[in-house]
Amino acid sequence: MASRQSYQSQHGVNNSSKDMGRSRAQSAPQHPVDPDEARSFALRTAYLHYLLQPKAKRKQYVPAPKQPARAHTSVGQLVQDFVSGNSSSIKLPHNFATALLDRVGGVLRGSEALPGYSDAAVKRSFAEAYTAFSEKTFRKTIEKERKFEPLVLIFYSAATKAAQKGKGADDESDSWKLLPDRHLAMFVRLAANVMKDQGHDRDRPELMSRLTDLESKLLRNDQDLVSNSSAGTGTTIEVIVPLSYEVKDMPMVQTVASIFGMGLSEAQKILNEKRQVWTEEAALKDLKSYQTRLNANLPGTLSSHDFDVEDAFTEWKKSEATHLSQMMMDILTAKPELAKTKTGPIDQSMTSRPTSMYENDQAYADLSRVISDPSASSFAFDPSISLSSLAIGESSSIRAVDETIYTFTPPNPRSFYKNILQQAMMFDQMHADPNNDYQPLSHKSMDLLNELSVRWRIPQFSRLIVLLEGVANQFLEKEIAPEDLDAAFDIIKSPSQELKKPPHIHQYNAPPDRF
Repeated sequence: MASRQSYQSQHGVNNSSKDMGRSRAQSAPQHPVDPDEARSFALRTAYLHYLLQPKAKRKQYVPAPKQPARAHTSVGQLVQDFVSGNSSSIKLPHNFATALLDRVGGVLRGSEALPGYSDAAVKRSFAEAYTAFSEKTFRKTIEKERKFEPLVLIFYSAATKAAQKGKGADDESDSWKLLPDRHLAMFVRLAANVMKDQGHDRDRPELMSRLTDLESKLLRNDQDLVSNSSAGTGTTIEVIVPLSYEVKDMPMVQTVASIFGMGLSEAQKILNEKRQVWTEEAALKDLKSYQTRLNANLPGTLSSHDFDVEDAFTEWKKSEATHLSQMMMDILTAKPELAKTKTGPIDQSMTSRPTSMYENDQAYADLSRVISDPSASSFAFDPSISLSSLAIGESSSIRAVDETIYTFTPPNPRSFYKNILQQAMMFDQMHADPNNDYQPLSHKSMDLLNELSVRWRIPQFSRLIVLLEGVANQFLEKEIAPEDLDAAFDIIKSPSQELKKPPHIHQYNAPPDRF
């Protein structure tokens, strides 16, 4: 193992600089973390993660609405209404029957351009009517009298016959009885279209008006000839699956419960009790309060004296604005109704605290630079110098304040983060497969710690140093071998893999040499 003197000469570490970092950590008052509080803040953060996840969707069948009772008395009554008044004004044009019969034939051939006439049931009705209209005696009568009402009655009779033939032997419903009305309405629409094509909509406005009125009355039970051609079949829609609020559906909450040795039923009981407090709205208030404090240099956020250079703080603060906006958008996406409510960004403690209680975290920035040296592996093997420098008190924490000012963020975030990380490392070490390579944390624990970092605004350099402290403690307690410690240093000094959905942390996967 390298000596203290050789390590310093090899890496150029300045004694006064290291002593200054250590004195900062040891001079401030201690802030011990209560295990129950640590568990509570981890649990509420994991629960919020569940609330903000994209909602699952599923297919749901929606039955067709029940058809209303028929509003008219009979087709005969409608025909009487059609011919009431001056019948001379509703005479059909000459040669109209020939043109209409040709269009009816076009429905059978499938050449009709109007939408909705290609349905098999429609074609059956028009086929029956076409046979009746083609009878020579009937055509002569229509050409001579030029009345539309016989065409209506004949078509309705033909459509009724076709609907009865199309009814299945085991179909006991009366839905088929609405088809003649629909098909007759389509016949009337076709006749009106023939009138327009021949230009008779201008010289016979009264006839056109009555045709439109007749079609409307026939469609009182069905206002869309095209889209409702399969009425009664229902449809399938996509709906959002409501949250169950059950721990069995909350993987991250289960991780917290495992790490803290808590039963799932106990976790469920706590969540049920706190469900009205640990809400999306409370999370949105936290972010707005944090944003206001950051802009006003109030306690509860980092400030420039926690960075080694002003430019680093400026870069971090600029990135914070973007991350906060994205986090607020995530909440509003999960709970859109919050956009219509007012969530006050300022709590009462802001105006009542004249001086900042925000403690210095410079020592962690100093250490991040120490381990960024490419040849710093020897640093892992000199407990007299390297590991003792990690004895940074819980006081040197991010945003330490007297009381809790946020719902989801503890008053001493770095200390709580360190406490939970150490709990997770112990749990993962106990349950690790001895045949696998050493990993300080499991994937589930890393997901939890990433979420805590995001919600508590733990910067990347503090995350790295806290992880280093945890690994060093394991080595000092002889829980891991020297080669495991060396492997941990390699992990910490290397950029972590890119994630498909990066956490809202500035340079979240950057190694120490980026700071």
